[in-house]
Amino acid sequence: MDVDRYNRPVMHCFIKGEDLGGLMVKQGYVRDYTRYSDGFYAEQETHARTRKAGLWE
Repeated sequence: MDVDRYNRPVMHCFIKGEDLGGLMVKQGYVRDYTRYSDGFYAEQETHARTRKAGLWE
């Protein structure tokens, strides 16, 4: 999808049809980095914040 400032690829990763990034954001393990996602995971991050999951507890 993109390349970060260190020239590393930025992409969507899927496991058995599920977006791995979305799953990690929804569980509160990571944040939605909007610089590259344009808010793609905003709904999942809101879900994690509301439930006070992971880093939001």
